[in-house]
Amino acid sequence: ALMTLKYSNYAYLSKIFFFVIVLFLIVSGIILVLKKKDYRFIAFVPLILLIFAVGQFERVREFLRKPYTIHKYLYSNGIRESEAPFLNQSGVLKYAGWAKRSAKETDPVLRKGELLFKLECANCHTYNGVNGITKKKRIIQDVELTDNFLRTYKRSHPYMPPFIGTEEERQALAVYLDHLVNKSP
Repeated sequence: ALMTLKYSNYAYLSKIFFFVIVLFLIVSGIILVLKKKDYRFIAFVPLILLIFAVGQFERVREFLRKPYTIHKYLYSNGIRESEAPFLNQSGVLKYAGWAKRSAKETDPVLRKGELLFKLECANCHTYNGVNGITKKKRIIQDVELTDNFLRTYKRSHPYMPPFIGTEEERQALAVYLDHLVNKSP
């Protein structure tokens, strides 16, 4: 609820910003048509502003709909809400053919964790970039705390989809996240 309030206010400011850009585009277009001169270099300014405005709108829209891509149907990690109970019993790794082909880790537990990261986390988190997992040192301090976070994060991070998988898979993800944040160079 707090995130929705925060980004709803941000959405209001984005609407104003978007309106100003559209007004600027219309006025610029009228001036260019009336002057009948070649101002190609000026045409890039409104284009760049419009791209920025659409990007801001998309950012707000993405934050407001989390943890879903399609509300109450498909989580942002691509797992259907209706599949979660089944996958919590049987595990998600049995059905992760595409992720297995791209795994780099050789240790069996780290490999499972890497696959789970790619399946459940990589849609929103990178390794080092924007929203990078290696920047989460406050949360990922050791394996035990990370496993506890993976069990309880829906209370503090309601915009993240729930962890889906078995207890063994959750622990493998905790080991992998700890390895990434605290043990990788």
